Amino acid sequence: MLVIIKTLSAIKTMNTWLKCILIALAMTTLVACSEQTNEETNQPMTTDRSATMRSDALGREIEQATADLASRTGLDQSGIEVSVAEFVTWSNGSIGCPQPGMNYTMALVPGYRILLVASGRTYHYHGAREREPFYCPAERAGQPLPADQSVS
Repeated sequence: MLVIIKTLSAIKTMNTWLKCILIALAMTTLVACSEQTNEETNQPMTTDRSATMRSDALGREIEQATADLASRTGLDQSGIEVSVAEFVTWSNGSIGCPQPGMNYTMALVPGYRILLVASGRTYHYHGAREREPFYCPAERAGQPLPADQSVS
């Protein structure tokens, strides 16, 4: 970090906003590379901050999916855990859950995917932006596009 600050100080002609960006990138790198350990087990702790942010942003959708699953299965909501909650891009209008005999638009669809776990079983919920999540049976649940092919 000290090397970066010295380098930034040496470049006096650099715009202030560019210096800020470089410092932010350096700080992000330091935080990402730092290793925290659990005091009880002395094992590295893994914290996926981006997953937390995605989960927070999909809070309403997670609540809707959890309520639907509880209603569908008769399980108590407290026994349902969120395994995955992420923004994704679906490859077509089926939103990752094609129904036999149906035709779908062949356009990329920005949306989200929520995977809930209850009683050892995983349940898939898919959605498009501004739409409520819907249950997708595991045998029909497709994968979203890889992140490098997604749209924002």
